[in-house]
Amino acid sequence: MTGTGESQNDMINWAMLTEILDTVPEATFDLLLRNVEKTSERILAELADPSVDGTQACALAHELKGMLANFSMTGAGETAYEIEEGGGALSRRQDVIPRLTREIQEGLAAVSGAARRTR
Repeated sequence: MTGTGESQNDMINWAMLTEILDTVPEATFDLLLRNVEKTSERILAELADPSVDGTQACALAHELKGMLANFSMTGAGETAYEIEEGGGALSRRQDVIPRLTREIQEGLAAVSGAARRTR
């Protein structure tokens, strides 16, 4: 369960993930998944930095939202949008980042688990 009470079924676009798993070779998928994890970590660290202004934070949140949505983690992508929607304000980021971090971790685990089950 996520911090918002949503199940993994609500957080992952399973149809999209199935399509990705059906079309992307296993080695490529694994590389992409590691890239999503590393990029998410980098962006989350930047979003947590108080020296990052609202404009920069919005751009980072937008990048994260798109990457997560394109990798079927639509719930976490929607949470990233909350930062963008809030104008990238530091207070908004501080409220959202813990939940977003948890949702990304849960999403990565769900996507990885689905990949292992289908390979």
